[in-house]
Amino acid sequence: MAWDRIGAYVHAADIYCPGCTHAQWATDDTQPHEDVEDVLTKAALRMGVDILDEYSYDSDNFPKIVFAHDMEDTEICGECHERIE
Repeated sequence: MAWDRIGAYVHAADIYCPGCTHAQWATDDTQPHEDVEDVLTKAALRMGVDILDEYSYDSDNFPKIVFAHDMEDTEICGECHERIE
């Protein structure tokens, strides 16, 4: 496992898989090839969130990354209820 691989996102007191995070934050101008990080970068720009400084915002307002190595083996997505790999 890559040490810096993003495994999930925490937002509004729950954990979400990358696919559900993408779906929650996509807009009408989201392109089909855009990955979740591209979608979140665009959303952060629109909202004035500095995603490079996670201490500057709260996860209630904008998703924060959870690295795969920090996750437990049994994390379940708060949206699709599937096990997060």
